[in-house]
Amino acid sequence: MSFFAEIGKFNNKVSIITQSNLKVSYKKLIFLSKNSVEKINPRSLIFLLGGNNLETIIYYVGLVNSKSVVTILDKNINYNFLKKIILRYKPNFVILPIGHLNISGYKIQETFLEYKVLIQKKYKKIPMYNKLAILLNTSGSTGSSKLVRQSYENYFENSKAIIEKIKLSKKDSVITTLPISYTFGLSIINTYLISGAKIILNEYPILQ
Repeated sequence: MSFFAEIGKFNNKVSIITQSNLKVSYKKLIFLSKNSVEKINPRSLIFLLGGNNLETIIYYVGLVNSKSVVTILDKNINYNFLKKIILRYKPNFVILPIGHLNISGYKIQETFLEYKVLIQKKYKKIPMYNKLAILLNTSGSTGSSKLVRQSYENYFENSKAIIEKIKLSKKDSVITTLPISYTFGLSIINTYLISGAKIILNEYPILQ
């Protein structure tokens, strides 16, 4: 079961506030996330070039709920490094900002707000362990590419432990200061959404 399977119960409560002060309810987030992945085959391997922006959250929730396997990379990743890990892992789809260069061997399937979805020109189904949810990138922008496997159960139990430890509830709010491509940055997104709390998106570095 997806660790975001039940966040729709928070209904009209605000889930996300963007930098432009757009407020998105949990109901709207579920609706947009479901629509954003309608053309993406379930259990596909996805590279999502994310940031602390609405598109990333929408795609991330949609992909997790549709049971695709997601790797979140920094949207400002070095282009040569990106090509290197794409060549190594051969993801079925790459989701990235519209202004980003296209990738050899992929074509644009569709666009959504400021993001585009690239699909393999020669789509090849990748066998996936049925409990695999996330592949965490552990390297820097130029280091060796290493992806750590995380199951749905791993993520949900880890998130529950954090929620209980810090007594997180739907009354709480957080402003993003770490990139979502960082393990800790992603953990904040997971725990606050599962709790029905509010996430204020911010892409400025913490010192700013």
